[in-house]
Parts: sequence; structure tokens; C-alpha cells
Amino acid sequence: MGQIWVVVVRSTLAASVMSVVACTASPPAAASNLHLTEYEQRQRMVLCEAERAEIRDALASLVVDHQIVRLPAPAENGMRWSDVELAAYYACLDVEVAAVRSVNAGRTWKFELRTVNERPGRLLVRRVDGPSVYAAEATIGRFKDDDALAERLLAAFDKRMRDLGAKRGF
Repeated sequence: MGQIWVVVVRSTLAASVMSVVACTASPPAAASNLHLTEYEQRQRMVLCEAERAEIRDALASLVVDHQIVRLPAPAENGMRWSDVELAAYYACLDVEVAAVRSVNAGRTWKFELRTVNERPGRLLVRRVDGPSVYAAEATIGRFKDDDALAERLLAAFDKRMRDLGAKRGF
């Protein structure tokens, strides 16, 4: 009988040890996985300005006679053709119209629209040469009869084109 009791005590002790181990919080992964060698511990993690300048000079010597072709900048004429799709999206939000389909045909963007009243609409944006970048026309309604909403859409589109053109980009 004494031997059975010892076995029970051992299994109870093992169960209690297991429950204690399972309930303790494990250290964060970064603390438990990071083992630096003595050499790595001596290394500086942040460079001083002199070290950064030395690295910049070394990299600059690799690209002799290289000039940056073009930095991101606001659009030259205040608008970019590449901003048409995003400008149409935001302009539609401004006047509460949904763009349900868009087609880019190179120098022309066509947007099929739906109003909150389920009336169809269309926004057609053509690329033009010169400072104006685009020419747009909008129609709203089955019989193209909502000129007021179409004008608001065109004004919102123009505003968004100018807003996006003012941001830095290529």
C-alpha cells in the first residue's frame, strides 16, 4: 500500500509542476530569440553623423556622373493625366454619385455612373495637349436632363485634379 501512495504523490507532484509551468508567462519572442555574440554586442546600432557621411561618400563614389533624372514634384501645369482615375473617384464621392465602371482607352477615360436615385450617368475625360491636360464632359439622367448635377460633377472633378496635381508625384 505504501508504494501505491508514493506513485500517487509523484503523479500529483508531476501534475502540479506541469500546471505551474503551463501558467507562467513566457518571455517575449524578441528577448528569448536574440542571442548576440560578444562581437555583435560591441557593434553600434545607430551610426553617428560622421559614420553616415562616410557611408554616403562611399556610395556616391560608386555612381560617377550619375544625375537624378526626375524628383517627385507637383505637376508642372497643376494637373497630371495619371491622376484622372483617382480624381474621378473623389469627385463622385463629393457629389454622391457612384462610378460603377471605368475604362481607360489610352487617351480617354470613360466612367459609367449611377446616382443615388438609380439614374445613369457618364463622365468622359479626354487627354489634350497643352497646359489644360484634359477635356471632360458629363451627362446625368436617362435623357441627359440633370445639367445641375453634371456641372457639379465637372467642378468637383476639376477641383480634385488640381488638388492631386499640387501633391508631389511623377
